[in-house]
Amino acid sequence: MGHVHLGLSLSAYGVLIAVVQAGVLPQLTKRLGDYKTLILAVGAAIIGMVGFGFAGAVWAVAIFLPIAALSDMAPPLLTAFAANRVGEDLQGLVQGVIASLSSVAAVIAPLVFTGAFVRFVSDGGLYLPGAPFILAALLIVATVPLILRLRGADPKRDG
Repeated sequence: MGHVHLGLSLSAYGVLIAVVQAGVLPQLTKRLGDYKTLILAVGAAIIGMVGFGFAGAVWAVAIFLPIAALSDMAPPLLTAFAANRVGEDLQGLVQGVIASLSSVAAVIAPLVFTGAFVRFVSDGGLYLPGAPFILAALLIVATVPLILRLRGADPKRDG
């Protein structure tokens, strides 16, 4: 993928995320409820990451961009689930913990995913430059049992 294609795909992804956050998320939560929308977002994340991981052409990446953009619904939904489980006196603590975990992930993720990339593009062994995306999909799959436990956490909306 050339620099122009990379720039265009990143720009398209940014636009798609804005559309998802501003338009798709509110509509889906109204129609499906928070829990089902979260499940959709997690499924989209897995499909998007696996798709990017095995995409060998620009057109393949373009197919998975809208699917992957749907995954951006998960963070605000997870934050809402966390915030709804504590009293008003602990809201700041919950937001602080979420911000702290995001910061830790922002430091660790580049190290882990760069290591995965180097491992799978260096001489010898399996050549899979999409390995970081496959690893991301596996990490998301690992969260599914925890996410499934949220069912019923918002009974008024997810009946």
